[in-house]
Amino acid sequence: MSTLPSPNGANGRGAGGRFTKGNPGGPGNPYVRHVAAIRSVLMSAVSDDDLRAIVSTLVEKAKAGDVMAAREVLDRLLGKAKVAVAIEPEPQRTPDEIRAAIRALQQAHPELMALAEAGATP
Repeated sequence: MSTLPSPNGANGRGAGGRFTKGNPGGPGNPYVRHVAAIRSVLMSAVSDDDLRAIVSTLVEKAKAGDVMAAREVLDRLLGKAKVAVAIEPEPQRTPDEIRAAIRALQQAHPELMALAEAGATP
């Protein structure tokens, strides 16, 4: 078995599979000019002060607990996470299940009930 790529004929590649001199390398991105024009319009429409205000608002929202804002700030600062972390919500409990759990805690730890009745706070 050969370790070299097979010759591809007259498609702009040499015998080793590499592009030959003068090969244009393909059509490129057909939207590059359009994207550059959009980026140019955005850059001219947003001042440095505007950008600072936007970033400040985003950071304030993140600090206030907005998960999407926090994710955006962290993604921009640290880069996107390589591995997604699945967060599973707590199972929903009925009021009867909650009451039963409280009773079980009260029975297991009667000393806490004495503190609660005395008005102690954590």
